[in-house]
Amino acid sequence: MLRTITILTLALLACLLFAGCGGKETIAGATPTATAEGFIEAMKATEYDTVAAGFEFDTYARANNDDWDSIPSGQRSQIVRKLREDQANKLEALAGMFTGEATVGTVQEQGGSAIVAINAGANTLMLQMKQIEGEWLITTMVEQTG
Repeated sequence: MLRTITILTLALLACLLFAGCGGKETIAGATPTATAEGFIEAMKATEYDTVAAGFEFDTYARANNDDWDSIPSGQRSQIVRKLREDQANKLEALAGMFTGEATVGTVQEQGGSAIVAINAGANTLMLQMKQIEGEWLITTMVEQTG
């Protein structure tokens, strides 16, 4: 009995250890503000893959692939993974904006949609978001200068 408890305890600790490693995998939060704050923190930490994981790619992929529903799920996952990689590269190009102070600006929320401004130096990023399964994901990002 003691051996079984020990084995179960070690298995539980291993699961918790592996689940806790690597930090949060996405910036998607419970509110638009939480997602925007996660965006800023991850950009400052140069975690572009984490930021890209907070974008909603399924709607984009569906709109640009007429036969999206007939594509096997494995291929759809590859398409979304490629979109995520491309977004991470685009985000890396914005790294200079996040070397100084960056703050969450205005938040306009209406139902399951929101627009959040991120003020970074002389630039503003407008993040359009959509609530999906309790998390706020970025659907589009537009940079405004000066």
